[in-house]
Amino acid sequence: MIRRWALICGIPAVLIVGGILSAQDSRSFPTPVSPGQAIRDAARAASHDPTEDRPKGGAVEVLNGMPDVDFRAYLQKVSTAIRSSLYFLVPQKARDWKGNLTIEFAVLPDGRIGTMKLVSSSDDDLLDRAAWKAIRAAAPFPALPKEFTRPNLKLRYRFFYNEVP
Repeated sequence: MIRRWALICGIPAVLIVGGILSAQDSRSFPTPVSPGQAIRDAARAASHDPTEDRPKGGAVEVLNGMPDVDFRAYLQKVSTAIRSSLYFLVPQKARDWKGNLTIEFAVLPDGRIGTMKLVSSSDDDLLDRAAWKAIRAAAPFPALPKEFTRPNLKLRYRFFYNEVP
């Protein structure tokens, strides 16, 4: 029947059969959740921090560390503060743009920012300015660890806008 109809219409029967088969989905529907679970899921989604989805690993790098000082906890605090600031500083019209840039900056022993330098640009002034302002807005950072005896801690921070590092 299908073959005769396909020949009358001038459409090869293989395409019609293939189309019918590919339209079928053998996956079952998800099991319904309880009203209590639906409420918990909705509350979790509403309280979700949008900065959690951004790349965490590899965004910040110590340039002048000391081998006997562990900066992992400190860098996590710095990175979290910068990401939180960045989310509110990227203009709405630029939220879907792609780009990456690198800024190097020095953290003084009391957590204030010393020098800052744009190492590589995203080639978009709005994204570059938002990253620069995010670092400034996140400061002052926590004081540097006491065992770090240098005059400042030099960091390189890579920003990835809608890109995976």
